[in-house]
Amino acid sequence: QYSNRINKLSFLLLSFSFILLLYFFKIQIISHEKAKNIVYQKGWKTKTTYGDRGEILDANGKKLAITIQKYDFWVNTNNKFDLENISQIFSETFNNSKEYYKNKLEKKSHYVKLAKQVLFLDCQHILDKIDDLEGLRYEKNNKRFYPNNNLACQTIGYVNTDGKGIGGIEGNFNAILTGDTTTSKLRKGIKGKYYKQIDKSLDTGEDGYDIYLTIDLENQRILQNEISKIAIHTKAESANGIIMDPNSGNILAMAS
Repeated sequence: QYSNRINKLSFLLLSFSFILLLYFFKIQIISHEKAKNIVYQKGWKTKTTYGDRGEILDANGKKLAITIQKYDFWVNTNNKFDLENISQIFSETFNNSKEYYKNKLEKKSHYVKLAKQVLFLDCQHILDKIDDLEGLRYEKNNKRFYPNNNLACQTIGYVNTDGKGIGGIEGNFNAILTGDTTTSKLRKGIKGKYYKQIDKSLDTGEDGYDIYLTIDLENQRILQNEISKIAIHTKAESANGIIMDPNSGNILAMAS
């Protein structure tokens, strides 16, 4: 009886192995083209990134409109993460207690935000060590920034939430300022992560062009101050002013 059972088990294992080998043979030899297409479709993806928007500068190279990067940091607390070190580095960087971040991370969620809209210089220490902080993730967002507040704001225009220029230079030269797109092909590795694959057939994007104006920031400041004073003094409904170089026709300042 013992021998019969061993023989039956051996037969079952041999049969299972034979069927498995036949199945592998079918995949590798008979249906290899179909399997190859499936692996190719599932094992690749494309990632599109956008070039930075060009800057707007005055006649002396002073920046009127620039693009800055801001960062959001988050953790998926349903997965494994480094509670101690993440809490410690955020406490050191943002002057909150370590317990404050530990309490945040006790909540079970796919997206627990620890900090948002942080400038690069304020979080560089975290970004330098992020590869060693298990579970910590970040998102980078480009934001348009106008260093001189409302100086020449009507001439410069602005950028909406979709990154499109509205009015002024931002709107009229949106196509020139906007960066090209970069398409990268990513290949899936053995552990499920995607790695960049160089493909020369794909377009390579570049940052947008910078635009230099004939506007002089100091002249613009003087003009806006004087227009504001005279409008208040005369109780005018509106006021407009232009400073022009009579020799070249360049507009040095313009405001209303």
